[in-house]
Amino acid sequence: MLGYCVHPIRYKACWDWVGRPMARPPVYSYYRIMKIQATQLYIRTRSTATACLRSERGAGMVEYALLVGLIAIVLVVAITFFAGELNDSFSSFGTAVDGTT
Repeated sequence: MLGYCVHPIRYKACWDWVGRPMARPPVYSYYRIMKIQATQLYIRTRSTATACLRSERGAGMVEYALLVGLIAIVLVVAITFFAGELNDSFSSFGTAVDGTT
């Protein structure tokens, strides 16, 4: 009699195809058990990945990280653009503090 089991190795409840409880679980081969467990693992992994992709739990942190990255890029571009003027300003400030002109 063909039937299915909730878990192929440690079963809690087994039914036949009509829905009646079975006296003993169906006997599966090693390869059939491995296929069932691989399918169950795939379904759990897929459902977990789908739940993570649909979740917006880390969206705020990602937005802050993007904002910090954008600010860093703007600062690097500004320092590169104003490098000559900043060098002159710091040189004049250094000579003023040193006391020599």
